[in-house]
Amino acid sequence: MNHPLPKYKLSWSEDRGQVSRIIIDLEKPIWAGKFKDVTIELYEEPKQWSDAERFGALAKVMSIAYFDIQHGGFHFPYAFKPVNGEPCLCLRPMHILEYIRTAPHLTSEWKSLRIRSPRALTKAMRDAGVVVKQTENITFNGQRYTNCYALNITALKTIGVII
Repeated sequence: MNHPLPKYKLSWSEDRGQVSRIIIDLEKPIWAGKFKDVTIELYEEPKQWSDAERFGALAKVMSIAYFDIQHGGFHFPYAFKPVNGEPCLCLRPMHILEYIRTAPHLTSEWKSLRIRSPRALTKAMRDAGVVVKQTENITFNGQRYTNCYALNITALKTIGVII
């Protein structure tokens, strides 16, 4: 089998002190006589990730939270309600991580998570496009909670959350 030669990244420093980078194909001859300090590093083409691969850590966190919400173990405030005509799960990202961190049956899950801060979780939610509204108010057990995130349930399904 003939495999194509991998592409390499060639970096050099010129006499003027400027550093430049270029991607070259090894099938073509390279003339490096006028450059000094030539280094060659392996370069791989960027992989096209699917949504399930890109948002795997978010899907794992949300699957754990959704499973325990359905089975009554999640003791932080949450609500299912339509927001802008879409079915949503409303809760605070901080409460999801606090629940996974403190629940005794989820100790091994917490240790294996890549997302461990509320800021990283909210960024992953925004990047995945599951946030419908950031400042939703909910009522849970007769108390009002503000600044909850409204997460689109159908968008959660598309990123791989088990619902």
